[in-house]
Amino acid sequence: MRIVLFASEEGESPLGVPHDRWLLVHLHLAVLGWLTLLILTVGRTLAPMLALAPAAPTRRVPLSELGLTGGLWLLLAGLAADIAPLAAAGATVIALVLAIFGHLLVRIAGTRRMELEAPLAHMLAGIAFLLQATLLGFLLLGGVNVARGTVAYVILLLVGWAAGVTVGYSGKLLSLSAWVWWPPGPRPKQAALYPRRWWQLEVVAFAIGVEVVAVGVLLGSAPTTRAGAAVLCFSAVLALCGVVREIRVRSWLLAQSAR
Repeated sequence: MRIVLFASEEGESPLGVPHDRWLLVHLHLAVLGWLTLLILTVGRTLAPMLALAPAAPTRRVPLSELGLTGGLWLLLAGLAADIAPLAAAGATVIALVLAIFGHLLVRIAGTRRMELEAPLAHMLAGIAFLLQATLLGFLLLGGVNVARGTVAYVILLLVGWAAGVTVGYSGKLLSLSAWVWWPPGPRPKQAALYPRRWWQLEVVAFAIGVEVVAVGVLLGSAPTTRAGAAVLCFSAVLALCGVVREIRVRSWLLAQSAR
């Protein structure tokens, strides 16, 4: 895909598709075909596990993954060929698949047996961003002239959904890895390795930052966009500090157990 992008940027037009449309194909192939498919598959098992909620129903066939893949290829074909009805059909299939996944997350949040933690909170916020991106996407496909709509769409889809869910799981999985690979001997509780409140604060800052940036872009308001970007940067600092804190706590607990 990158080779095609570079070729189209140099003035050539592979398959007669303009460079800007190849960019859209590349974006959706990465965000939906790679990250979203991964989140959909892993989140189905990992989200209930981390929330101590009932597991998702067993399946014989991965219908959600197949539906997402099929819808994605329809969307990509429609974007590349500039056929709005075809792209809209693919987007509709993808939206239905993600709506089912979102319903599963809401059910997990409602039946969890512990306080809402960052991974699940990030996924719920991501579903909200996905909904907004979907509405914007359908407006753009329908020919509605939404000022700066494409930029806001990318922010909601790429940052709010894909990046948010990825960041949300990083702290929890790091603490779980440290706990699982603890040396032989007394082992601390997993909660001691995971600063729950810290990561919950990161989720709030991240969600506010993304929303304010998207609204600022749509309104064409530079101060609003900068304010949202500042909050988003603050959430990134919180995430980085959370990871460093977990590593330091692990080192300190190891030193204490060695005495």
